[in-house]
Amino acid sequence: MLIWRICWLAILVILVVLVACGSGKSAKDCLKDPDCVADKTDWWSGADARCASHIEARASYSARWTDGFLELKFDRVSLQPPEYQTLRFKGNKVEFQNGFGAWRRMEYVCFYDPIDQTVISVEVW
Repeated sequence: MLIWRICWLAILVILVVLVACGSGKSAKDCLKDPDCVADKTDWWSGADARCASHIEARASYSARWTDGFLELKFDRVSLQPPEYQTLRFKGNKVEFQNGFGAWRRMEYVCFYDPIDQTVISVEVW
């Protein structure tokens, strides 16, 4: 039992060191590299948390998310020109209710600044 605890502790320490070291790139340099952006899970979760309310505000009546509990609201990310330090997250896991009570799946885009952790704008169609 003690050996297992020591092993888990060693694994945890290694993971913490790997996360702390990261890729060695600064955040601005990472915005130029699609692979680096794909690995930045904190950027994905930040956009997921901060963009949702902006997207919901675009609904004329009600909005409901169709993503699962552990799923992100965005499927894709694309890089904007590095001088903007902005990422474009895109998804389609929300439904808006119309005036008759029917639900319609919508697509949306969130322009997100991962360095300042702010939403620049959202588009829904």
